[in-house]
Amino acid sequence: MSGGMREFLAAVAQRESGNDHTIINRAGFVGKYQFGEAALIDLGYYKSDGSNYVNNWKGVWTGKNGINSLQDFRNSPDVQDLAGAEWFKILCKRARLMGLDQYIGKTIKGIQITESGILAGAHLVGMGTKKKPAGVGQFLLSNGQDDPVDGFGTRASEYISKFGGYNLGCHAGTLSIAIQDRKREPIPNVGYEVRGRGTILQKGTTNRQGEIQKPLELDFSDSVEFWIERIQGGFKKIWAGVMGSSEHKVVLRSPKVKVTGRTKAHTGAEGTHGNRTQQARQSGIHVVKRGDSLWAIAKRHGTTVEELRKINPELGNSDLIHPGQSIAVRSGGSSVVVKPGETLSRIAQRNNTTVADLQRANPSITDPDRIQAGQPIRIPDASAATDGAKVSSPASASAPSQPSEAPSVITTKNDRTRRGHPITVATENPPPPAVTDRVKRMIEILDMNVLYGDPKVKPNGPAAAARAIRNQPISTTPKRARRSLGRCYLYVKVALQASGMASRYLAGQAAKSAGPELKKEGFRNILEESNHGIKSPYDAPVGSVIVYDVTDGSPWGHIEVRMSDGEFASDYKSPNSRVMRVGEPPTLMGRGRRVSGIWVKE
Repeated sequence: MSGGMREFLAAVAQRESGNDHTIINRAGFVGKYQFGEAALIDLGYYKSDGSNYVNNWKGVWTGKNGINSLQDFRNSPDVQDLAGAEWFKILCKRARLMGLDQYIGKTIKGIQITESGILAGAHLVGMGTKKKPAGVGQFLLSNGQDDPVDGFGTRASEYISKFGGYNLGCHAGTLSIAIQDRKREPIPNVGYEVRGRGTILQKGTTNRQGEIQKPLELDFSDSVEFWIERIQGGFKKIWAGVMGSSEHKVVLRSPKVKVTGRTKAHTGAEGTHGNRTQQARQSGIHVVKRGDSLWAIAKRHGTTVEELRKINPELGNSDLIHPGQSIAVRSGGSSVVVKPGETLSRIAQRNNTTVADLQRANPSITDPDRIQAGQPIRIPDASAATDGAKVSSPASASAPSQPSEAPSVITTKNDRTRRGHPITVATENPPPPAVTDRVKRMIEILDMNVLYGDPKVKPNGPAAAARAIRNQPISTTPKRARRSLGRCYLYVKVALQASGMASRYLAGQAAKSAGPELKKEGFRNILEESNHGIKSPYDAPVGSVIVYDVTDGSPWGHIEVRMSDGEFASDYKSPNSRVMRVGEPPTLMGRGRRVSGIWVKE
């Protein structure tokens, strides 16, 4: 056989129960993996009722991962999968303590002994202790002379043979990580940290091969994170994963790395340097500098990250770029972002152009009466920026930018170096929260999960978060992205925990009460700031969590996240906010709801 923990668990579940998560056999064993009371006590789901091996289920459930009853456990296949992975990890440690790993690689009664075979046999008939071996331990120590059976007559040797050969990595599996550029060349001397188990597992710089100093020894299913030193200081997480095989190698390509070096003195006439944005618009190429990000580049050139990916297919889905990299940007003209209530004719009038010219510059606009708030509109000329969302163009570079109405808009001002060379300095009014990797990951998870959900089966939140970490959707049942299931808080909590925006699965059932929970996780409510400038949910920064209280007596309220494409998402996705639709007058209250908080995390 071949495969890792996922494949092993699937095979065991098929053999034990036919993959039926609701089943209880006549001996009282329950679920996909046929757990008894003793196993679930060891796993922390159940408290002993004094008859650990009778399986009458008269004890008390602990509430772990939201499981408070036998019925909860039977109705939660995702939790059973979590319990299965954790259970075999426990069995692995017990096998090592007994010294059973010394038999790996040997052949007994014609069966090659493997770690997965040992663990499967232990799941069937146990393994005993060093002083009193039993089950699979008895089989190995007796060289196959004793072949214990379970209550249904299945022999240990059958499971050892049937489930052999899976790479579970429980016996000191190794993880190696390497960093390469886009040409697949190694990147040496990158400062890094490997984090896991609540600590830093390894810290150093990559070697000449771009590899970490030495492979890490990890137990299977250990979650680890890889952080690199940022150009502007500090560390940035660029990868997170779970050990799924005994030898796990990860190759990461083209991160932004901390670099040092000298710049050449300008040899031309003073005052001839244009700012980088203007030069890029003239050439159509932006050269990445220290501190750049795709999001910042897109904003600077009046476009979107999605558009940059379209015209630079080599970027793929990665957000990783490096200094010196050339990125194509659209040149000519500038851009504005449509605000709630704006019309195309109003935008044309403000920017000294016509509706016809705007339509020619924006082929996607087929109906001039149908534009959406948050939609980028390209301006075909270099007219002066008078709108708060306008990106500076060459013709407007000599005039100071107008103050931004929306808190997430970047404006520019002109300055000169000591030798008189003009430069452009980015300013923010007020400073918007950065669109961090965790924010991007939260948005990715919501974009994935809004396409899935079973209206008849409510998923277990912590288990769904664990699935999201593995990039698996919240359900296997597809649905329309616009369809709400009445589970807004659950979907947002899953995205918060799985992305690392929250360190835990937030407590509570009512979305309207999410504020205190978010505050505990380090979020701040920008509506509590005197200069927030928020007039509607459409002014909320990308990645902010919008909490709605009620005005109609409802017990639940609502919660949603402002997405990078201008829409809002929870258990569904929509261009309309909860209190107002696109094109309606700005408001923070309507349709039985009131915005009580716009929560951001730096």
